[in-house]
Amino acid sequence: MKIRSLLSVLVLPVVGLAAEPQDLVRFGETYRNHLVAMDTKPLTDVFAKHEETSLWQTEFWGKYMHSAVPLLKRFPNAELERHVRESAKAVMDAQLADGYIGNYRAANRAQGGWDVWGIKYTLMGLLYYHDLTHEERPLACAKRLADWLIGEVGPGGKRRIVKTGCYAGMASCSVLEPIVWLHRVTGEKRYLDFAAEIVREVGYDADGPRLVTQALQGVPVAKRGPWTGKWWSDCATNMMKAYEMMSCYQGMLEYCEVLEKTGAQADEVAKLRRAATMMAEDVLAHEINVIGGGGSVEFWFSGASKETKPHAHESETCVTITWMRLCEKLYRLTKDEKWLAAFRRSFFNVYLGAISPDAARFASYPSLNGKRTFFRSHCNMATDCCNQNGMRGFVSALDLGVIAGKTPDEVRAVVDPRGDWKTVRKDGHVAFLCGELVMSFVGEDSALPLELDHFDVKKENGRLVPFAAVGGRLYRTWMEVVCHPWD
Repeated sequence: MKIRSLLSVLVLPVVGLAAEPQDLVRFGETYRNHLVAMDTKPLTDVFAKHEETSLWQTEFWGKYMHSAVPLLKRFPNAELERHVRESAKAVMDAQLADGYIGNYRAANRAQGGWDVWGIKYTLMGLLYYHDLTHEERPLACAKRLADWLIGEVGPGGKRRIVKTGCYAGMASCSVLEPIVWLHRVTGEKRYLDFAAEIVREVGYDADGPRLVTQALQGVPVAKRGPWTGKWWSDCATNMMKAYEMMSCYQGMLEYCEVLEKTGAQADEVAKLRRAATMMAEDVLAHEINVIGGGGSVEFWFSGASKETKPHAHESETCVTITWMRLCEKLYRLTKDEKWLAAFRRSFFNVYLGAISPDAARFASYPSLNGKRTFFRSHCNMATDCCNQNGMRGFVSALDLGVIAGKTPDEVRAVVDPRGDWKTVRKDGHVAFLCGELVMSFVGEDSALPLELDHFDVKKENGRLVPFAAVGGRLYRTWMEVVCHPWD
């Protein structure tokens, strides 16, 4: 019998497997084969030309820095440090006289497409590099870039930021997060004023996605606006795009932390945090599936109730990582254990399951039917958004203490002393392997023919075959099976 579905579950030796948790987390080999081995020159070469009108090449370097710098600080590596330094210098050298860093034509900058989105990640990369080196140049470059952006879309600028970019302005408005970071580093008021303007436009304006208003009204994330049912044709107006939406709420929570320290606008802080929490609770209840992923074609679609049927482009890895970061932030703010449990479910399942067998790549869509989809060329480059974002999930897991180790090869899962590692048996089979809602079943020659319930499984057709796998490796439980993933 061939197992056509591959869902990754962290299984402890208690269920009779020889594998150790370290083998399943696979951090050390992914750190070496993916992050340290990455050629950063193509990521920065794009900044030297200014011919783009619509694509997102400039996000890739910032995403790389988003994980490379935190992991370099935790696990020093000479080759990784060289890549970080050389790539940062290349980006800073590409800054134009007016402060712009990007690859768009002059007539198209900070308008349609993904230019402001790319600027978000460039700002993140520069600020991470400043944090690593404490050099003045990266901070100065970040300030000049932010000042250029304010002149284009800030208070009194040439156009409103919510009317730029993709997905009802959510992509552009997600620049809120590094703008708040820049204010933290510099203390300069103009960056906080810009952040306030972004929150107003993306959160409340009638012709924007109204992320605050709709959340407080209890509008489900899958019902936030009109959608024709097509994927990219709705790029300008669709308000259900998961990655960009959560990124904006993440920025709002960062903004709240700054306001809270000043003691200003207490009512607004409470309102924004309530909106972000209500949105996340809706996602947790109605979008996140049994392996911790969410979304179809990168949109929210009430997916938790539809997980027993196949859907196009499920559980994008960028969506998973952004969801994990949001859970991390909410857990730190609220200490509510449900956010840590949600993080663990995603990390030990759909996230680890996205890592390729050679630990050199991250899949874009690790779906419930076991298929792992790669996009080997985004924007005519030999990488893609999820591959560049991939290591960030490990950063959050290390920061939360979900995994730990003194060296990359020593990183392993940290077993929660409160006992969330369990096995539950159903009809003589191991049916519940780890965490609060982490199961992995498949019937012969089927996608996922099950109705999944808490601590329960109902067989619809075929024989239940429990198994656990990560990155294409099958760890047998109670019967011999043959697995052919990644095809």
